[in-house]
Amino acid sequence: MSTCEHCSTIIQSLKQELATKNEQLERLSMDIQALNQKYVAEIERVGNIQHEKDLVEHELEELSQRLFEEANEMVAAEKRARYQLENELRQTQEHLVAEKTQLHELRLRLLSADQATEEMHDEERKKRQNKAKSMPVIAKKSPFDDIQLELFREFVDSKQLTIKKLNQTSFMKYCLNEDIEPCLRFGPQSKLSTKKMIDSLSRQPCFIEHINTTDAMPPSPSLWNRLSNKSNLCCSACGRSSSSICTTSEQGQQPQLNYRFRLNEQDNWLLIDQYCRDRLVAVCDFFVFVRNIQLGLYSDRSIHDLYAENIRLRLQMFYSRMGALPVLLNSVEDDVIDQEDPYLSDNSSLAGPSTPKLPPSSLANQCNLDTLIK
Repeated sequence: MSTCEHCSTIIQSLKQELATKNEQLERLSMDIQALNQKYVAEIERVGNIQHEKDLVEHELEELSQRLFEEANEMVAAEKRARYQLENELRQTQEHLVAEKTQLHELRLRLLSADQATEEMHDEERKKRQNKAKSMPVIAKKSPFDDIQLELFREFVDSKQLTIKKLNQTSFMKYCLNEDIEPCLRFGPQSKLSTKKMIDSLSRQPCFIEHINTTDAMPPSPSLWNRLSNKSNLCCSACGRSSSSICTTSEQGQQPQLNYRFRLNEQDNWLLIDQYCRDRLVAVCDFFVFVRNIQLGLYSDRSIHDLYAENIRLRLQMFYSRMGALPVLLNSVEDDVIDQEDPYLSDNSSLAGPSTPKLPPSSLANQCNLDTLIK
C-alpha cells in the first residue's frame, strides 16, 4: 500500500511537471510564433530597406554622373573663357605696345616741333621787332580825331562780342568800308569773294606760303583757265598773268607767282603774286589786332597807344592796296622782307607783312609787333 501511494505521488508530481512543461511548451510555441512573425516582418522591412537602398544608390549614381558631366562642362567652359581672355589680353598688350610706340614717336615729333617752333618764334620775333620799326607811325604829340578816337574807345570797351556783332560796331563798319574791303577788292578778274574772305579772316587765320617758281605750275589746268582758254598761270587774287602784265621786253620785271594761300586747311592752294600777298597779310595783321583786343591781350596798353597801332595797320593796308610797299622797301635801307616762311595770321609767329623801315626820328610812338603774336 505504501508503495502504491508513493507511486501515485510520483505520478501526480510527474503529471504536474508535464502540465508545467506543456504550458512552457505552449509559451515557447507562442514565443516562437511571435518571433517568426517578427522575423517575417523584419525580413519584409529589410527587403524594403534594401529596395530603398538600391533606389538611393541608383539615384546617387545618376547624380554623380550628372555632377561629373556638369563639372566637365564647367571646366571646358572655363578653359574656353580663359583661352579667349588670354587671346584678348595678348591682343590688348600688343595694341598697348603699338600705342606706346606711337605715343613715343608723337612725343619725339612734338618735342622736335616745339624746338623748331621755339627757334622759329625767336627768329620771327626779331624779324617782327625790326618790321615794327618799318611802318610810319603817329608821333606822340600828334593830335587825333576825337570822333574817330571815341569810336575806337567804344570798340575797345565792347569786348567778347560775336563776329557778327563785332562787324556791326561803328568802328569796324568804318574800317571795313574804308580799308578792309578796298584792300581785298582785287579787281574784276579776281576769283575771290571779298565777303567770303572777310567772313573767314575775321574768324580764323589764313595760310600764306612762299613757293619756288617751278612749284607754281598746277598739276592740271583749273576750270577757270579751261573755260577762258588761258594756258598761262595767273594770280588767283587779281587775275593777272605773266603774259598779260608786260611785253616780251618787260618779262624780267613782271611780278612772279611766288606765293600761294588758302583760307583754311580744307581749301585748295591758290597762287598769288607779291602785291596781292602784301594786301592779304595787311588785312590779316589788322584782324590779329582786332582779335587780340577782344581777347583782352592789350589791357596794359593805353588807348592812344592802341589807336596809334590801329592807324599803323590801316596805313599798312593802304600802302599794300596802292602797291607802294615794294617801292618804299626799295627806297630805304635795311628793309625786312620775309619770302621763305609761311604766314598764319594769328595762329603762328611766322612771317608777317612786308613793311618799310623808316628813319628813327619818325618812330616816336611805334608799336611792338611782337605783342600781336603773343
